[in-house]
Amino acid sequence: MTATAFEIYKAQADVLVPVVKALANEMGQERAQRLMRDALGDHFRSFGKAIFAEIGKDDGEHFGKRVRALMDMFAEGDVLDYEVDEMTEERLKFRVTRCQYAELYKALDAPELGFMFVCYQDYPFTEGMDEKAVLDRPQTIMQGASHCQFNWHVEQDAEKAAAARKALE
Repeated sequence: MTATAFEIYKAQADVLVPVVKALANEMGQERAQRLMRDALGDHFRSFGKAIFAEIGKDDGEHFGKRVRALMDMFAEGDVLDYEVDEMTEERLKFRVTRCQYAELYKALDAPELGFMFVCYQDYPFTEGMDEKAVLDRPQTIMQGASHCQFNWHVEQDAEKAAAARKALE
């Protein structure tokens, strides 16, 4: 039996939330969160590269369909409700209207850690997916918005994509 993405994130939360809270008590919240964000960034870059290489590429699926397959993986078990606004060969735009990841971290009284462990990691994950991939996500439920807005696209130039990712992070 393979664990769903949500089950993995829940298990991580059970361990990481108390660790980061203890680190914050010792070194301050900003420093502790920066340390964890940086430490996890490399992991999520590698994870994005490995997962995206497997999803739909052999079937000739385009970028939008491959990202949609990723979303389906993270939504498995009905933990996300989302609506696709646009899907093309180079773009996927969608809105998440219900998120059990956010509900989990709210129940743990740690939504700021949920943003760091779940939402923020979408940026290094995207970088790992494809050097030309860019994610623009102006709002999240985790940060108190009514919905998450995801706008993924592919730039023509890797340097332009890197600059766009840096500006949006």
